[in-house]
Amino acid sequence: MEIIEKDKNVVLGMFPGLKFISQNNEVLLVGNLKFAAKFLDKTNNYKLFNVDDNNAKIKGDFLIEINFSKENPYREVYETGKKIQSLAEKLKIGTKFQKLHAQKRDTGNDKLNVCVSGYLQEDQNIGIVKFICEIVVPFFCDLVMFEKEGYWPRGEYKHFLPGLFESYLESLENGNIGSSEKLSKVIF
Repeated sequence: MEIIEKDKNVVLGMFPGLKFISQNNEVLLVGNLKFAAKFLDKTNNYKLFNVDDNNAKIKGDFLIEINFSKENPYREVYETGKKIQSLAEKLKIGTKFQKLHAQKRDTGNDKLNVCVSGYLQEDQNIGIVKFICEIVVPFFCDLVMFEKEGYWPRGEYKHFLPGLFESYLESLENGNIGSSEKLSKVIF
């Protein structure tokens, strides 16, 4: 994925706790994703606010890492600050992170790969601003809401392979051939 400098600046302006770094031929977005939002029931989406705005009902603060590698058919999003792990302990679910749409990868560190709803459905060429604002931040908003209210406000796919099948079938129904092909490579 080619990252446009203008888009980088927009993301960094919206989320000043993040930074782009190059590492081993990969572009990573790392740091503190701090956001404020309000859930809009009618559109089943979120409106983002300035983090100091009192109209925001949801406030989140997560350490993240996103890999924008060209070789990867989808973007890997990691929560690196152990908040999901703490939430799992609070809910007494131990290491069953999949209940929080995350999984532990054998990466030699404490990163949790989060299963961001929609990240496989979108075209690989989606811009980073849209990816962050419409896919990544809503996932973490959902997580904050789940912690407060006990449910995922925008619904959820099943976990792992069954969820991939569900997403695959939905993309076929919607005529999204690019996503269907991408998902079929991951599933089959």
